[in-house]
Amino acid sequence: MRLTPDSDPEAVAARLAGSEPRRLGSARADRLQRDARIRTGQWELSVRIEPDHPPATVESIEPPTIVVSGDRVPQPVTNYRAEEWDLLVQRVWIAHVMAHLEYSDVADLGERLQKIESGDRPVAGAIWNALEDAAIEAAIRTQFPNYGPWFEQVRTNLLAGVGPGIHDPAGGQVYPLVHAAVLAILDGTAVDSGALTRLLDPADSAHHFYTATDRRRFVTDVLPVVTETAESIPTISDPVERNRQAIACFEAIRPPIAAARADGRAQVAARTDAWGMPDDAARSQQIGSPAPLPAVDPNEHDQAGDAVHDQSPVSSPGDVSPASEADAADRDVEIDPEADPADVETVTDEQLADDLAAEVAAGRDREGPADRAANIEHLQDAVSAAESELESAGVVVPTDDPTPHEPTARAAREDGTRLARVLRNRFQKERKRSTRRNQRRGRLDPAALHRTATGDRRVKQRRERPDESDHHCLFVLDRSGSMRQHVRVAERAMGMLAVALEAVDVEVSVLELLDKEVRLAKPGDRTVEQSTGRLYHGDAGGGTPLTDTLHIARELLKAESGTRFVIVVTDGRPSDPNRYRQALSRFTVPVLGVNLTTEAAAGESEFHRQVTVAPETRDLRRALRQLVQEVLFE
Repeated sequence: MRLTPDSDPEAVAARLAGSEPRRLGSARADRLQRDARIRTGQWELSVRIEPDHPPATVESIEPPTIVVSGDRVPQPVTNYRAEEWDLLVQRVWIAHVMAHLEYSDVADLGERLQKIESGDRPVAGAIWNALEDAAIEAAIRTQFPNYGPWFEQVRTNLLAGVGPGIHDPAGGQVYPLVHAAVLAILDGTAVDSGALTRLLDPADSAHHFYTATDRRRFVTDVLPVVTETAESIPTISDPVERNRQAIACFEAIRPPIAAARADGRAQVAARTDAWGMPDDAARSQQIGSPAPLPAVDPNEHDQAGDAVHDQSPVSSPGDVSPASEADAADRDVEIDPEADPADVETVTDEQLADDLAAEVAAGRDREGPADRAANIEHLQDAVSAAESELESAGVVVPTDDPTPHEPTARAAREDGTRLARVLRNRFQKERKRSTRRNQRRGRLDPAALHRTATGDRRVKQRRERPDESDHHCLFVLDRSGSMRQHVRVAERAMGMLAVALEAVDVEVSVLELLDKEVRLAKPGDRTVEQSTGRLYHGDAGGGTPLTDTLHIARELLKAESGTRFVIVVTDGRPSDPNRYRQALSRFTVPVLGVNLTTEAAAGESEFHRQVTVAPETRDLRRALRQLVQEVLFE
């Protein structure tokens, strides 16, 4: 054993005493190997532990051999016993590498990295690692829910103790742009620590950029790109497509990184790991063809976050003997006969969300002609209630079913599917149940099962679910003549929002302004798929009776309960601003607006909560995502 200033005192003492720490022993390697074989079904797999080694590497493919580090990992956040923490970290590393072997296409990644200049390859690899880790670890949490708290705890400690970020001699942590980009990807996907929020807060001197110019570059040119990519990557099952998008993300942020005063490229190139986790971008071996990534929620780690923040020094388990270490996972946990069976059964948030979606779809399928006739009658009653104020002919219910523009419909469907996953995760956070941990009755808490090794039976949790609420969205799309050149962009953005909201049980209706008429393009009782011809037909013409549409919208929403809101997409101002303001003043629900024009031509925006965007697809989609999340969650 070579002694260096970084040598672990415990390892040195153990070597001098003729023994070795458990994290380096053969018993630990056997346990990790057994667990990995059971999880994967690969009975030829072998695990070896080595000191002074990167976190975990794949030494060979036939048969698979994983070498895991026996080095100590800092634990600045939680308060586990040393032996328990070492085991937890090594199990997380093994699970991480095995999932990448199953789902990541490193052969394709290697070909893409070879096309990048050698000086930039470490940065591209770091971006890929962060994005792919977010997707892979979400899949692990879905397949093995008990691993979720473990990954969260390891990630939280590594983020606080290893980085990204560099110690600033003047105080705090300084973040070169590459470090900040990796932090933006991980914080909110693989871990929820709030570190990115602190970095973006100019008043937080403990987390800062090297210069104010670097901050502006990051916020303007880097953050929007990595945020959008981090949201979409976990929803992509094809590993080659994930690779393509990750490298495209790197290419998009390479110019601002190269221009930064502190880019961070040298520090990334010097690392042999991914800030305490395995560097999977450095692996070249591929086991057959990677499997498609299972459907997951990109940020499904709320329960894990609770486990981290609920850690208490007094609840840390005692020393784990070698015998108990070998059989702790196999011990029976005390089951309270008085506990509610529904509390004992483990059901993931993903399963609950899927069941809810299936129930909503089944409910829509049960709606017959009589239900739809009643809805149309309600609409006409709404028009009659507002008839004295209307200047146009009222509302028109289209009877035609034009052929939809398939490219627009397909793009809207894909955009909406990605946004739906984000909204579903936000809804799950809003419906988060209060939790009492360290209980003897209730539902098993995976994060507390380690206590069984010392006989502690406080391994359950109790939860209370808050009341659910209904949501209703009324979308108003301006199809007047001036919108002709922007109508496809607006249709795609509207379709994206309708698909996403429908997927999370938000009822969506669509009114369109066409040829000086207010038309009901999509009633709330019809799905987007049933209404594609009326949503993506591309027609535009006539004037903009916005005020008339508001009267109808107000009457329509009067009969609804829960959270109701209106979104208006237009490129112009109302013909009679005073009358429009009067109509708005009678609303008791939010009316949101997106103005498809430039800031210089926007004019007054006092009519409602309004944002002005250029008539481009990405800008409009981003504005709508922001608005709908504001009204649903803030």
